[in-house]
Amino acid sequence: GRISPTLGKHYSQETRIKLSLVNKGRRRTEETKRKIRIVRLRQIFPVRDTKPELKLQNGLKKYNILFETHKSILGQPDIFIEPNICIFVDGCYWHGCSQCFPKGVRSDRASQRLRDNKIDATLNQIGYKVFRFWEHDISNNFDETIDIIKDMYSIA
Repeated sequence: GRISPTLGKHYSQETRIKLSLVNKGRRRTEETKRKIRIVRLRQIFPVRDTKPELKLQNGLKKYNILFETHKSILGQPDIFIEPNICIFVDGCYWHGCSQCFPKGVRSDRASQRLRDNKIDATLNQIGYKVFRFWEHDISNNFDETIDIIKDMYSIA
């Protein structure tokens, strides 16, 4: 809830170099890394829901399906339905959709997809049902997307 002391400040190039040198080569212990991971799990990303997420949420409300947004579990699903359904809405640009970008995706987007796959596998191992919907699926095939979720909700 507090405002960052560096918010809105612009540093000179010299100051930015000095700040980067302070942290360069710094090694963190495994205990510190573990604590950072735990703290990051409690953060909510993004601050606001995206348009595709809101569209999906409104569709679920229409069918009286209760859900939570950005639940604090691994990967922070955009929508979580009790007892164990995790729904992620992946932006085509940010997650490297091969259908929307057939010429290939940037390497950082490819690494995001690898991270997504790792999160899916881990959540599946601990008993969650994971669904990922592309932004274009929600825009173009909204009814099918809602039907998939309704079917899984009735099974769970």
